Amino acid sequence: MRLTGKAKEQFEEWFNTHHVYEHSGLAKFEYLPESMQWGVYQDWADSIDIWIEVYPIGNNLFCWSISNYGNTKTTRQEARNAAIDKLNEIVNEK
Repeated sequence: MRLTGKAKEQFEEWFNTHHVYEHSGLAKFEYLPESMQWGVYQDWADSIDIWIEVYPIGNNLFCWSISNYGNTKTTRQEARNAAIDKLNEIVNEK
């Protein structure tokens, strides 16, 4: 669940503006559990008018969606990772 390129730069700027942690900055974010990182990524996506979500749709099946894209995965974390990958792709294409 990592951002690259322009998406990473924009996220880091937003994070450092909105979530200042003394002297460590983004380093604290990377030590958060992935479930907590997901929430921060969602907040950032909201701030740039991209809505991402993951929700259960049955036994061991989770749907992820972002803008007009979506798919299913067998775990919530796999769905979160797929959504962040798509967010990364969308932001980097802008």
